[in-house]
Amino acid sequence: MSRWRREWRTLGLGSDALVGSANAEFTVLARPGMPGAWTEDELLAALQAALAPRPSLAGLRVAVAPELCRHWVHQPAGGLRSFGELRQTAEIRCGRLFGTGATDGWSVVADWGLDRPFVCAALPVTLVNALRHAGRVLKVPLRIESAVLIALARLGVLLDRPGWLVWHTPSSIVLARGDGQRLTALRCARHGLPRDDERLRERLMAELRHERLTLGLADDEPVLLPSCDDAARSAWARALWPAAGPGAASDAAWACTAASG
Repeated sequence: MSRWRREWRTLGLGSDALVGSANAEFTVLARPGMPGAWTEDELLAALQAALAPRPSLAGLRVAVAPELCRHWVHQPAGGLRSFGELRQTAEIRCGRLFGTGATDGWSVVADWGLDRPFVCAALPVTLVNALRHAGRVLKVPLRIESAVLIALARLGVLLDRPGWLVWHTPSSIVLARGDGQRLTALRCARHGLPRDDERLRERLMAELRHERLTLGLADDEPVLLPSCDDAARSAWARALWPAAGPGAASDAAWACTAASG
């Protein structure tokens, strides 16, 4: 890489922290006054803190943790003529699933496709607008993404046959099903459990059984369920487990890990 090329810095944003990393350790750059309720001023100060040690950065990539997002697999309706219509149907679906539409509550991001199912993430529109405002004030480009979508883009190759990929973050669980070509189901939820691998595994499997029943799917499909030992041995598992460090035990740190690998 040319020494003149400026770099982007990756950050993880969760309900209780904005986290950055250096040398595989995490630093909490800022915390909101009230968990899950970042204000415009708090996010502006947080991004200033992220830029302070490296003012010549090309931009900031903000990976939003699953505790702040909603996710689903969208099935496009037949006969759609444009991506505008496709976005509108996704916003309507978002409202039906989560109680409000993207225009007044959620900002929907996706790998859009008119002729195939695709994964959507709904980010709180107030959070997205506050981040964009901070970017304008600081005159720094921002990329605002769902950490779960980033991780799935990296790990989807593992689902080369019908089956499930399931894992947990410090605060959330993720259940993703693929049919060998694309993702067909996705569920994310808060688990509210301490870092206890056995209890979290039991919770994951209970949620998986429920999801299979809800979708009417067979219970004999293979399941990829990484463990902490797997994470130490497998390069791809770095997208699933935060490294060590003062701020590692948070969804913000996991989001930073998923987007940095």
